[in-house]
Amino acid sequence: MKTKTFILVTIFIMLLLGSCSDKKTTEPDNIKVGDIIQFGAYEWRILDIQGGRALVVSENILEFRLYHHEFGPITWADCSLRAYLNGEFYNSNAFSNADRTRIVQVTNVNENNQWYGTNGGANTQDRIFLLSISEVVKYFGDSGQLANRPSGAQYIDDQYNTNRIATF
Repeated sequence: MKTKTFILVTIFIMLLLGSCSDKKTTEPDNIKVGDIIQFGAYEWRILDIQGGRALVVSENILEFRLYHHEFGPITWADCSLRAYLNGEFYNSNAFSNADRTRIVQVTNVNENNQWYGTNGGANTQDRIFLLSISEVVKYFGDSGQLANRPSGAQYIDDQYNTNRIATF
């Protein structure tokens, strides 16, 4: 989805936290994949933990945003949503200064979109980002449709649909 144009984003926002903590405790060893933690103004679900860092996804939709402010081909590297997430949203009152120091900047390798066959664009340095389509199936269920797209299918439609439903 990173290269699809003019998408109304209702997807969860991702970020990588350094020094895992919270979950009603401050001990990093006490959190695990699937736990929900309070961080900043929002609740986050832990998708992965590696090397003392947690990849988290917002538990609910945080807001509706366009992928890009105008229609046309655009990649994640150049879209207005990326600029907003790593600028205005990151610097908002949703996070304290201490929170911001825990949000780790990562290199996103923006692969070509396997479903639509669109260019992934340049790799980016991000603190806050959206899941790629391959990350969606990795963390929310993979029926194999991404690798073997059914003829004429416009989107993945499988037994994991309920895992991928975003809520307010």
